[in-house]
Amino acid sequence: MTLLLHKSGVGGVRAELDRSGLQAVLQTKQRVLQSQLSFFQSQEQLQSRLTSLPPSPSPHLLLTAIRNSPRKIAVIVEVARLTPAESPEDLAARCRKYGRLGIDAISVCTDEETSPDGLADLKAVCSVSRVPVIRRDWFLHPLQIAETREAGAAALPLVCTVLGNGLPALYSYAHYLGLDSIVEIVNLKDLEAMSQLGIPLYGINLSIKLSLPVPGLRQDVAKSLLQQMPDDAQSIVGILSLDEAMELKSTGPSALYLRHNIWQGTKNGELQDEAFLRKLLKMLSNS
Repeated sequence: MTLLLHKSGVGGVRAELDRSGLQAVLQTKQRVLQSQLSFFQSQEQLQSRLTSLPPSPSPHLLLTAIRNSPRKIAVIVEVARLTPAESPEDLAARCRKYGRLGIDAISVCTDEETSPDGLADLKAVCSVSRVPVIRRDWFLHPLQIAETREAGAAALPLVCTVLGNGLPALYSYAHYLGLDSIVEIVNLKDLEAMSQLGIPLYGINLSIKLSLPVPGLRQDVAKSLLQQMPDDAQSIVGILSLDEAMELKSTGPSALYLRHNIWQGTKNGELQDEAFLRKLLKMLSNS
């Protein structure tokens, strides 16, 4: 699957998705989803399950948190179990510490590649978090959105490249439930199509990996898309390092998103996560 970086490319450079990896992940997700759907005896039963769920009593918490961040740029940290043996309660305890450091939102990985029980992780974190919680997964069906709302999360990502024409229906259902959808885009074609729908929250370089032949082009793609954002839209940009955060902070993102495999982990047997976060938050607060 080949993607072009402006209407047909940024500077004529082509970028490709990590196609094999993405397809494998989506195939796994489809198998899990089919297993879940098989418990419903009829389409009417499934429809009843989806329509009986009440909207969130506190809608659109993520958008509010981004707009009201005490810094010019909000910080969202993605978390996942450090090992399969880590319990949901242990993960929640770590997230409580991150919240006290001053982050604006937490994103919990619930996909099969990162957790043996992602929904349990999500529920545990939602139960203790004082900041909005995002469920980070691959969303293909409204049932997943219903589960997200029931777990207590405030937001979820919808990926244009994955969902195509099916994205508006999932977006509408999430909006009805009071959840914020982060609509992830990879090029100006995506942005133009979504702008017509009045999407208020966009994601760049969050879950989709691009194979780019030129060093630094990944950041250039993000900068190009940020410059084209609708005036009233909020933008979340994924970063891979503190240096990248420094480079992107002046280009106008509403929030920076830190992937779990970048900042979680140990050094000399000690967790480095809180030290990394303190550096990032101090850097942004001083900007």
